[in-house]
Amino acid sequence: MTWVAWRVQRLQFLAAAGAVLAFALWLLATGSHEHAAFTLFNHGCSGSTSPVCTVLANRWVQSQRFDYLNRLVLYAIPGVLGVVLGAPLVAREIEHGTNRVAWTQSRTRTYWLAAKLLVAGLFTAVVVGALMPLEQWWTGAAQLGAHVGPRAFDTTGIVSLGYALFAFMLGAALGAIIRRTGWAIAAGLPLFVAFRALVQFTLRPLLLSPLTAAGPPNPFTPFPPRLVNTWMLDTGYVPVGRNTPAAGQTWATGWDAFNRCFDAGVARFKGNYEATAAHCVTVMKLHYVIRYQPESHYWALQAWETAIFAAAALVLLGITVLAVRRWRT
Repeated sequence: MTWVAWRVQRLQFLAAAGAVLAFALWLLATGSHEHAAFTLFNHGCSGSTSPVCTVLANRWVQSQRFDYLNRLVLYAIPGVLGVVLGAPLVAREIEHGTNRVAWTQSRTRTYWLAAKLLVAGLFTAVVVGALMPLEQWWTGAAQLGAHVGPRAFDTTGIVSLGYALFAFMLGAALGAIIRRTGWAIAAGLPLFVAFRALVQFTLRPLLLSPLTAAGPPNPFTPFPPRLVNTWMLDTGYVPVGRNTPAAGQTWATGWDAFNRCFDAGVARFKGNYEATAAHCVTVMKLHYVIRYQPESHYWALQAWETAIFAAAALVLLGITVLAVRRWRT
C-alpha cells in the first residue's frame, strides 16, 4: 500500500523536490554573495568614507536586492508545498473514481488513508526539514537581525515544520470535503495564510509574558545596546511608576500627549529638541518604556507556535478521517 501511495504521487513529489532544490541552490548562491560583500565592507571600513569603502558599501547594498524575494519564497514554501501535496490525496481518488476499487479491497478505508497520509506527509516534512539548516544560515548571512524578531522568526528554527504539516492536513481535509483538487487548493491557500497571520499577529506576542524595560530618556537618544537584539512589541510614554498604559489608555495615548507638549514647547526652547523632550517628560510625569520579547525566548516561542500548528493539524486529521469514513461509494 505504501508503494502504491508513492507511485500515485511520484511526479508531484519529484517536481516539488526539484523546485525546492533549485531554490536551495539559489539561496546558497545569493547568501554567499551577500555574506562576502558584508564581510568586505566591515573589514576596516567602520565609519570610513573613503572611495574604496564607498564602493564596498554600494556592493553590499546591491547584494541585498534579492532579500525580499528570498524571504517571500521562504514564507511561502511550507504552505504551498503542504496544500498542493495534501489536496489531491483523497480528492483525486474521487475525481478519477479509483476510490471504489480501493475501498472494495481487504484493507479498510482508515488503513488506505493512513498509508497515503503517511507517505505524503513524511515527504513534506523531510523536504521542509532539509531546508531548515539552510534557512538558518541564510538568515544570518542576510543580516536579518534577531531571530526572535518577525523578519527572521518564521524562516528559522522548527516552526516551518509545523506550518508545513498544518498546510498538508488542511489540503487533505479540504480535498476530502470538497472532493475537487483545484477547489481544495484554491480554498486551502488563503485559509492557511489567514490562520498563520492570526497566530503571528495575535497569539505569538502573548505565548510568553513579555519583558519591560526603561527606554532612553527621549526619542533622540539611541536604545540601550541590550535591547537592540530583541523583538520590540510596544514602545511609548506611560505614567511614572507604571510599565504599561493606565486603565482606559493605550500605548498611543502617551505618545499623543507627549507629541502635543513637544510641538508646543519647541519654540520655547529655541529648537532644542532634547531639552523640549526632557521638559515634557518632567511636566507630564511620564517615562519611556519598552515592552519586548528577548532573544532568550526564541526557542520557547518556536516550541509553542509549532505545538499550535501541530495541534491544528491533528484536528484536521480527525476531520479527514471522518469525511472519508462517511463517504458512500
